[in-house]
Amino acid sequence: MKKIPRPPVRYSYDVAVTICDRHARGETLNAICGQGDPNLPTAQTFLAWCDSRPEIKSLFENAKILFIDALVDQAILIADTAIDSVRARNQITIRQWIASKGNPIKFGDRVQVDIEQKISLTNALEQAKTRLLLPDTHTINVTPSETLAKTDTYEKIATDYESDASVAPQDWADFLGEGGGQGGGGAEILPDLKL
Repeated sequence: MKKIPRPPVRYSYDVAVTICDRHARGETLNAICGQGDPNLPTAQTFLAWCDSRPEIKSLFENAKILFIDALVDQAILIADTAIDSVRARNQITIRQWIASKGNPIKFGDRVQVDIEQKISLTNALEQAKTRLLLPDTHTINVTPSETLAKTDTYEKIATDYESDASVAPQDWADFLGEGGGQGGGGAEILPDLKL
């Protein structure tokens, strides 16, 4: 059997307000407009009214927010009064899902954290520039003053490098101890301990 199309309904502000009011109380738009009432437009016609008239669009946006709150109230009522737990779980789940999608800030599963921090780009660039321009007092110039042959000794190489350290070593004994690190006088032999 073919469905007979409904005759078009002319725009009426009062009809639009009635639809928004019923939607805000928890009725879906298809349930309101699909009941076959000849005084009400189809859902598509009502949405076209919302697109063409800003005052109706504003009313409908507010009604959608209240609709979410009404669904949450319905879920609480279903949980308190339901006899069939499986059906009640399904009804509550769909209302929770619609509420979480329709108003995620209020009913969503995720906690949204907004952090706002203002950074002055000029100050950050100035600080970076001063860090780059500060003299580094801990660098050692390792460029040799002359080309060295492979046969040069470590002592010769050590004296060819310049250092801007505050105190330059007099000789390698300052670093290696008395014996110069050559296995002799720098190491102290401990006596045998008797246990």
